[in-house]
Amino acid sequence: MRIIADLCTFVQPRKGADGVAALAAAAMVRSLEAVAVVARAPARPAFTAAVRDVDRRAPAIRVLAGVSCHVITSAGDLNVPREAYAGFDLVVAGARPAARFGLLAGFRRGMPAADAIVSAVYRHEIDILTDVHADLDPAELARACRERGVALELRARGPLPPADFVRRAASLGARFVITSGARVPAEMGDCTAAVRLAREAGVAPEQVVNAEQGGLWDWLEAQRRRRRLVAAGGWAGWARQGGAGAVQRRRVEERQPSDWADWSEQGGEVH
Repeated sequence: MRIIADLCTFVQPRKGADGVAALAAAAMVRSLEAVAVVARAPARPAFTAAVRDVDRRAPAIRVLAGVSCHVITSAGDLNVPREAYAGFDLVVAGARPAARFGLLAGFRRGMPAADAIVSAVYRHEIDILTDVHADLDPAELARACRERGVALELRARGPLPPADFVRRAASLGARFVITSGARVPAEMGDCTAAVRLAREAGVAPEQVVNAEQGGLWDWLEAQRRRRRLVAAGGWAGWARQGGAGAVQRRRVEERQPSDWADWSEQGGEVH
């Protein structure tokens, strides 16, 4: 199984375009077709601008902007309002860390965490569900994610669910995204532990959206279209709020040499 895009890497927003450029350069060294740089919500507009700036200059690779949110109530509310998602290519959401956010009254009364997660999937325009735990019902979770086009994340640097859980979710039609969780360029694209789990669980390459056979670009475009079709109050105005156009594979011939003249000044070096 060959992973062609690392869709969950992190950079400290204060590093700006230099930090994003370093991750993009590492992704090119790994021969990836895309990388998503994710900031924890609420992310400042300057972060999105830095990602867009590097993407505009990056040859042969797409650099996507992502935001990481948390489910904070039993009703499936996220820790940022919908308006804060505008302009992002990917929305990553999960229930962790429960202790830090308290997960509020419903959880403390014993309401299953799965109810909150599933509610969040249906209520919000989530692309990737992260921090998936074995105590969630794989059947209910797989159904919700399948209906909403949400991929379950298997992150190499982080707690991974048991193989049995992944196997059951996969058998019920869930799709996955395998990521490195890289925080420094040296970790970019290193998804070994997550790939090993997917193979152990019998996940087909076609079920991993960022695998070579997973239809990454069609999935990204479907997610973009879904946002635009959501009724007012959701993502109806996404395209007018700074959202990118159609997310497409980038080819080397799309760039002119002059477009990349200042890449080294942005902090990216390819050896």
